[in-house]
Amino acid sequence: MNFGSQPVHRIAATAFALSFGTVTAEFIAVSPAVCLFAAWGLFTAGFVPGRLQWISVTHHKQLRLLSLIVAVGFLSAVRWTLILQEHSVCPVHKLAQRDNLSMVVDVVITSVPVEYQRPSSKLTSQRDTSRWQTRFIAESVAIHVDGEPTPTDGTIRVFVAGRAARRFRRGETVRMTGRLSWPQSPGNPGEFDFATFLRRRSCVGMFFVAHPDGVHTLKKVGPATPVYWLTWLRRAAESAIHNSIDPEYRGIAAALLLGSRSEIRTETNEIFVGSGTMHLLAISGLHIGILCLLLIRMGHWLLIPWNQRLVLIALFCVVYALITDLRPSVVRATVFAALFTMSQVTLRQVALSSIIGQTACLMLLWHPYLIFDTGAWLSFLSVTGLAWAAGTAPLNALRDTIGTSPLQSVTPLTPGEHLWEVLLQIHHWLSSRYRPMLWIMAATIPLTAWSFHVISPVGLIVNVVLIPWTMLTLWLGFASILAGTLLPLIPNVAGTGFSLMLGGLTSMVKTASSIGFGHLYVADLPPWFLPMWYTLLITVVGIRKKQHKLITWLMLCGCTSVALWNRADLDFDTGLRCTFLAIGHGNATVVEFPSGQIMLVDAGAMNRGDRAGEQVSRFLWHRGYRMINSIVVSHADADHFNALGTILTRFPVGELLLSKKFIRNGSVAAQQLIALATKNHVPVRITGHGDSFTIDSTDVRILQASPDHLEDAQSDNEKSLVVRIRFGGRTVVLPGDLEGNALKNILPQLSHADVLVSPHHGSLRANIPAVADQLTPQHVVISARDDRNRRQLAEIYNSSLLHFTSICGATGIEITRPGTLTVHEFLPSTP
Repeated sequence: MNFGSQPVHRIAATAFALSFGTVTAEFIAVSPAVCLFAAWGLFTAGFVPGRLQWISVTHHKQLRLLSLIVAVGFLSAVRWTLILQEHSVCPVHKLAQRDNLSMVVDVVITSVPVEYQRPSSKLTSQRDTSRWQTRFIAESVAIHVDGEPTPTDGTIRVFVAGRAARRFRRGETVRMTGRLSWPQSPGNPGEFDFATFLRRRSCVGMFFVAHPDGVHTLKKVGPATPVYWLTWLRRAAESAIHNSIDPEYRGIAAALLLGSRSEIRTETNEIFVGSGTMHLLAISGLHIGILCLLLIRMGHWLLIPWNQRLVLIALFCVVYALITDLRPSVVRATVFAALFTMSQVTLRQVALSSIIGQTACLMLLWHPYLIFDTGAWLSFLSVTGLAWAAGTAPLNALRDTIGTSPLQSVTPLTPGEHLWEVLLQIHHWLSSRYRPMLWIMAATIPLTAWSFHVISPVGLIVNVVLIPWTMLTLWLGFASILAGTLLPLIPNVAGTGFSLMLGGLTSMVKTASSIGFGHLYVADLPPWFLPMWYTLLITVVGIRKKQHKLITWLMLCGCTSVALWNRADLDFDTGLRCTFLAIGHGNATVVEFPSGQIMLVDAGAMNRGDRAGEQVSRFLWHRGYRMINSIVVSHADADHFNALGTILTRFPVGELLLSKKFIRNGSVAAQQLIALATKNHVPVRITGHGDSFTIDSTDVRILQASPDHLEDAQSDNEKSLVVRIRFGGRTVVLPGDLEGNALKNILPQLSHADVLVSPHHGSLRANIPAVADQLTPQHVVISARDDRNRRQLAEIYNSSLLHFTSICGATGIEITRPGTLTVHEFLPSTP
């Protein structure tokens, strides 16, 4: 296949127009009527000059092509605008924005229901193990309001508590009773915008059903429908995996073969991320390519003609894509295979880059939101990297051999020549495998670092080593599904081999993940980095002279260095900054000192520690931090430290400060934290009442109740450490969950506080009038999931400004050296 031709440029320009139009309509309000008029005008302008013979034939063709491509951009903007407008006025969407609204909805199930094992926090007690939930996507049919059904439409994501996947089938019409909800906007800087993620996928709400009995089937699908058999195939494949695979590897097997990552443990997910092999757990073109290679070999053994073999493979890929619920990466690979098959059957010479462009156009026409999907971009960039590797390979890559003349081929090689021949063969083998991998990494690493803040250099080595192992593993996996589906009562030998191969794969991935500096997390990159990187990378591909290529590669390295240094060289010497993050019922305070050092005081949330860890991590990356100097944990309640299970694996930490009561706490979660700190080489230091340290003119002092009160404490709340911070004549008090007699014991030791974090998340037991009278705070921050105690707290702190993180999002304060205090709310609340 040739690489780079005139049709390729046209296809690439069309794909760019589709993308540009959609992106423009997402961020700029456009009028569909104006865009349609512009598209019609451009279409006309492309033909009129040629008809009137105002320009030459060549220029007329170029003008016509340009006008058509620009018209495509306007039409794509119109399409995306209409999609957004359609779902913004949908009754379901409007109701979903009234959070936790109980109602009855009739829907048609449009995806195969799957059972998802919701992971708990890494730092949790054994009784808080993972819980099961059944998930599926449905199309809304009607809403029952006051007993009367109101017709409606729109996609809904359904979450049913418990294991109920086999109660429902794709295509069935069901009636659900539950809560309709819509995710809140991001409450913290750098936080992932889940609401926008759903909106772009035309989702109009999330529906939560408390029990499987809350879903009743109204209309079943019968064996006469294709949907019935697709669901049956999916269920049969799941049963084959469950019956033949070692329980330890079932989650990985389901992810590799069916794209279901519901049973993968958090620890397993992390080792794949750390080793740069996360793509193995998400069905992609790699899996489809391995499947196609297996089918090609089987067709060869069965003596099936080449063209017929390709057609059968394309049809098999279509069925496989339907079984995996039309995941975009699988659909992309299937479309790619279908286009390649058509080119071979019709005997047309089509460039690989042309097939990539055609696939991109078809995917954007199918689902325009894919232009905002990082996974789709990574999938296309990987294939493009392979195409670049093939297109830029030296012509003499396989010709550098010893003994090219007939005489030399007959004459025996000397030991030195034989050694040189072996070395050349090794060189060619490594070059043929690492060259594509280098191009794939050059195409994907910047986007991975931008979106997921992780770079895994070890992936360059381990992925090449794992290619043959992964290929054999997947072949055995497909064979085990086939055997388990067709012959369920016979021992599945392929499944046993598949389990052994999965064990070896997991061991290799775990070893690669444990290599020092094998992966690293990076902070947010500047906005100009991605456009600059890919512009230079395309330049490298386009230019021919080696000197110019070398210069461009050097510019790429310089661009990367500047981007990383730009985030590391922030100007911090402006004063003290404290940010109280919005993480629901929990606490997480980031203290930024003038010199750039940071201290984290508590980090946890009720029942969602890993999510809180993600929120804290993204805030720190957004601020440009790559390490944490110190972490203080106030007490041993999980909602104050369970986010550290994620944070300690992502950031180097200078020290972890715990109280004696925390160290001696017998809870599983507390001991897990200490063990995790030891594993990650984080020094643990015991701190207590009276300890103090000074950082950049900032006085930090630790207070705790007297030993007598600690011994008589009824709960861990009374054992809380209190962190008092003084800078520029201002005082900030972080009391944890301090309450009861311990609170009364410490209050006399505190004076006026300019900013107070409400003790125990605004609980009325801890926020007693004595606290307001003693501290007379100017600002009170309440870190809780709601503002249910607003009225009572307003009466207690009647001279203070209240900031509920559930309403105003992250609340930040800045104190200058002269003592000026400024408060910023991420989501400004109305008075």
